[in-house]
Amino acid sequence: MYSDDDFIEFDSSEAEMEEPEEDQILNITSLKSAMQSTVSDVLEVLEINEGVARILLQKYRWNKDVLMDKFYESADRNSFLTEANVIPKTVPVLNTQEECEICCDTETQLDGLACGHQACVNCWKLYLAERIGDGQSEIECLDSSCNLLIEDEKVRHFLKNDQKLLERFDQLRNLVSIKMEQIQECTSKSWNDVRFLQKAIDILSTCRRTLMYTYIFAFYLQEGNNRELFESNQKDLEMTTETLTGFLENELEDQDVTTLMTDVQDKCRYLQQRRQILLEYCIEGLDNNTWVFTE
Repeated sequence: MYSDDDFIEFDSSEAEMEEPEEDQILNITSLKSAMQSTVSDVLEVLEINEGVARILLQKYRWNKDVLMDKFYESADRNSFLTEANVIPKTVPVLNTQEECEICCDTETQLDGLACGHQACVNCWKLYLAERIGDGQSEIECLDSSCNLLIEDEKVRHFLKNDQKLLERFDQLRNLVSIKMEQIQECTSKSWNDVRFLQKAIDILSTCRRTLMYTYIFAFYLQEGNNRELFESNQKDLEMTTETLTGFLENELEDQDVTTLMTDVQDKCRYLQQRRQILLEYCIEGLDNNTWVFTE
């Protein structure tokens, strides 16, 4: 039979043996070094460029082991990269036209991605500025039908003369992931529970892309009631987009997670409704031949 003293002595010994290691806080330099080392490991195995490696690591929350497990589970390298939207799903047909599909400019050289979608450099720059301004770290192709992610090297190519935007792009790359991890650390929420923040950013990106095309559409519409109604719907989408943007920028720290999730999801639903109303109005005008454009 054991005495109470025996139990006390045993517990004390076990506590000393299992003393946990202290957490380490990395400074910016150490963090960058650790991230670069992880990127290099992925580059060596997958034989991809640094920008693609960064996108893949961010998809898997910088967990190299999980990323590599997913890679080895795939049928082959191309299947894995295609599924991750970092290489095109089909061989692109090269565009030989000289006119930018966005601004219709014929005086500037076109540039594009591996998917074959092209635009003038100024339109790429404006598009990237919008996405970076929204806090996007994974930016899809300018073409609304294409999900190809733009690698870091291509972003830097389009923004090579705008140092401020480049710096902001670097600062915002991991913003959403960091916020989601902070919520998990402070609550019992899982990764899926906090994905509403990433979904909100995705919805914002979609709506801003829609707005970008509507500005061009409205520019060529003739004056009249149809244009006024279109611009009214456009303005509603603008205001709703800015409301959600301002909320995500200023209110994330002031609410508990449950209230935050409810507010964000409500605003996202309303924003999607405003976008749908605008798109349906455009389609209705096309079906009824009510749109009249300037020459």
